[in-house]
Amino acid sequence: MAKFDIKSVALQWYFFTTASVSVYEEFSHVFMKQFGLNSQQIGITNLCGVQHIFIPLLLYVGDRYRVRNLVIWIVSLLLAISSLLLLLPIVVSLPTCFGTTSGSDNSLNSTEFVGVQRQNVPWMSSLFLVMIVSRSSMTFLEGVAYSLASLATITYLDNERVRYGSYYMWRHVGTSVLIVTSAIIAWRVRIKICGLDGYGYFASFLIASFFFFLSLLSLPFFKFKYETDRTINWMEIKSVVLKGHYIYMYILTFHLGACVAFQVFWEFWYLDGLQASPLVMGAAALIRRPLLAVFLFTSCYVIERIGELNTVCISFLLFTVAFFALSFTRVYWYVLAVDTLHSAGYGLAKSALTVHFSKAGSKASSGVILGKFFRSFFYLRWLDILIHAKSLVQAIAKTKRWLCYMNKSP
Repeated sequence: MAKFDIKSVALQWYFFTTASVSVYEEFSHVFMKQFGLNSQQIGITNLCGVQHIFIPLLLYVGDRYRVRNLVIWIVSLLLAISSLLLLLPIVVSLPTCFGTTSGSDNSLNSTEFVGVQRQNVPWMSSLFLVMIVSRSSMTFLEGVAYSLASLATITYLDNERVRYGSYYMWRHVGTSVLIVTSAIIAWRVRIKICGLDGYGYFASFLIASFFFFLSLLSLPFFKFKYETDRTINWMEIKSVVLKGHYIYMYILTFHLGACVAFQVFWEFWYLDGLQASPLVMGAAALIRRPLLAVFLFTSCYVIERIGELNTVCISFLLFTVAFFALSFTRVYWYVLAVDTLHSAGYGLAKSALTVHFSKAGSKASSGVILGKFFRSFFYLRWLDILIHAKSLVQAIAKTKRWLCYMNKSP
């Protein structure tokens, strides 16, 4: 039975501090927008999630050579470094200002539909390359770090693995604290990029890097178990992959990944287009993330009561209702209200799928299975970015025209 000891605290601290990943993900899009990148370019910086293919490979190396502890040390250090790469165009003399094109005003405080000059960042530029390296590396490193942290947590909990959500919830507690802090600083600080004043979103990446370094304090207490006679059995993994049940679960995780894509990666960008300030974004995190932590904690009891598969079904229902409501929403405060349903669906699905895939094979194969299958939950989020980026631009343009019409109406 799991006890409240230093190992338990270390696992919770790691999830809390590596919440910096969410800070990076949520603010990176609006920061790139300040440099003039359009939505299609921002979507491409994730490289369509191709780097997810290599996550199971690195997890396999950790299993095969029994160096999971070394892998998570290296990955955690690289996370701290990669989060600072977005600041390279500010601190290093890179060409960041390019020709401008006429467009529609997306300024944070404007309610008028007026013409402004926009940057036109070339696809072949050092600025765009830096953004790609930073985003794609963060995606890869995050996948490895959370897979190993989840495996360490499952190993620690042993037969009490249904309580995984009570540990992972600390990521969202940390995200609430860090995003609110970053939002307040971004609101107070201004930065001029290519002659245009903007909010100081750059501060969020400094905060993220600092907490990534703090996460290293947990790593000495991480313990991983290996089989005594073998490290991994590819025939076992192959048999799991070809089972009809897990093929179906693989498809479900893809679908759930698409559901989560908007909230995790595009919501702040969307709120920015609806003239929301960083304080509103901070309020979104303050509402959404504690609720997500609550649902992750509650998922322990839900899974214990009705099972992980029924819990996934409930999450589907919540996402359905949420997106139906979001399709009629054009006011940013309503978006925050719909967030509660997204949070519930995400929290239940995250815990349920982790528990379910942890049962798919032996302890020796669990790291690769968790990495390969559960990370597919996030893989489609990158594809979703590319598919829907243009749709988001069109939706915001229509919203701004609607706001302009309402402002001019008597």
